[in-house]
Amino acid sequence: MSSPGGKNPPPSATATISKQVTGTFKVAMSTSSQPAEWDDTLFQGFPSLTTPLGNLQPQHIEVLPVLNNDGSVAVMVANHAINSSDDNNGPGAPRNVLVDVSALGTFSSGTLLVVDADTNAASGPSASSLAPVPQITVTFGGYGVTFLMLKP
Repeated sequence: MSSPGGKNPPPSATATISKQVTGTFKVAMSTSSQPAEWDDTLFQGFPSLTTPLGNLQPQHIEVLPVLNNDGSVAVMVANHAINSSDDNNGPGAPRNVLVDVSALGTFSSGTLLVVDADTNAASGPSASSLAPVPQITVTFGGYGVTFLMLKP
């Protein structure tokens, strides 16, 4: 699969979901790496540091997992990556996301619900069966949100 107008496959991201608490939950919602005013002198003194920062590609993927009391799991995966900086009302950029739920045990069934540009506005999204495997790949052709529901 190639990106619109390009030959490269869409960027990939991996989301590993676990029941274990290993520290505090910290989320950085920035989608770009931009030096703050106080560290500007660091980058002026060491210009080679800007190259690695420039190579960071934001994935523009949000993952929200929920472990229910009955052992079932719901995972929301959203793609809000734009196709280009001058894109206005475009389709968004494609992404592949590997959702790793292996730390949560095994599941007997799974359901997938996709909301994207292909979703019928009158009837809404329809659920489809999903093989409950430890690692699930979610593919986005552009903007969209996918809900994974897994039952023990």
